[in-house]
Amino acid sequence: MVQLTPPVRAVRRRWLTLLACLLLCPLLGGCVDYDLGIRFDSQTQGSLSQTLHLNDPLLTLNETGADELFQQFTVSAKALSGKVSKLDENTLQIVLPFHNGAQLVERFNAFYGGDKGGVHLPGLPGISARLGLRQNNYIFALRNHLTYDLQVERADQPGDSTLSDMSWLNLDFHLTTPWGLTAAAGPVAISVTDHTVTWHLAANQPQHIEATFWVPSPIGIGAGAIALICLLGYYIKYRGTAV
Repeated sequence: MVQLTPPVRAVRRRWLTLLACLLLCPLLGGCVDYDLGIRFDSQTQGSLSQTLHLNDPLLTLNETGADELFQQFTVSAKALSGKVSKLDENTLQIVLPFHNGAQLVERFNAFYGGDKGGVHLPGLPGISARLGLRQNNYIFALRNHLTYDLQVERADQPGDSTLSDMSWLNLDFHLTTPWGLTAAAGPVAISVTDHTVTWHLAANQPQHIEATFWVPSPIGIGAGAIALICLLGYYIKYRGTAV
């Protein structure tokens, strides 16, 4: 009988626990909860937040893979000047600040794109996403048209119903803006307020979201206020002269 060396046994044990997790996750109602949020506070300030929660079964069965995933998130976030917080042993939160729309798109796509981008847990399909943002300046405010595309990689074995079912993965995306937020395309939103829209995304098929919203322009508003004061002063001066 062939004796397995300790490293080989460790690798074998790791993949066995991954397989066990895949088999049990559909019965346990999901192993990975992933929440992505984009918040616009103003034209020059906002944040991209990501919260990853690994349920207890995944941590118990695949502690090594969970540690690797947390480490992957941490390294990617710090490379983009992000703030990383471990809310508890099961939950990691990342906040990436941005100062304009172009920086938001650059940081989002850098996190999810490129050779090291995306979310990858050993033994499970990867998650990749892409963000687009078109802005039109109307002097006092910017009209924004945001697009978000999500793709979950298929399993290597197409016939594996455990992976293709994707019941182990819960995905939520929410967008918070100052003014006039409207969901233009995508799945039906599960929550809609004046400033925030939340979508629950189906991981078993590609997802596409479009939304439009307005962000006030401090520069435009300031310039308009100065122009109004000048006009008012001119009116008062020459009205007094005419009288």
